[in-house]
Amino acid sequence: MMDGFYAGYFTGISGQGQAIFAMKDGALVGADAAGVTFDGDYSLANTGEMKGLVTVKVPAGISIVQGVTAGSQGLTYKVPITLPADFANRPFITVETPMGAVNVRLVKVRDFK
Repeated sequence: MMDGFYAGYFTGISGQGQAIFAMKDGALVGADAAGVTFDGDYSLANTGEMKGLVTVKVPAGISIVQGVTAGSQGLTYKVPITLPADFANRPFITVETPMGAVNVRLVKVRDFK
């Protein structure tokens, strides 16, 4: 089952980062220590593959792993995601974003009770 809390580890052209995520009943939310937030929806295919759309909001002046620094108004962009059913067992998955590619590793911390 995909629902639960996840630690996310990211690498991009300009660095690395971490975030925490919760996924439940088709909703995905998360944040990192710099204040970047992730908010999206997903659905599961019969194969277990997850498809969705995540809105990323970057606060003003924050640099992200893709090598982009948000301007004075911050930065918001949408990322279509497709994760294989076994994503938590893979060393990483490459996610293509409008700002550049990011290698993502998601590790399930625990289920919801």
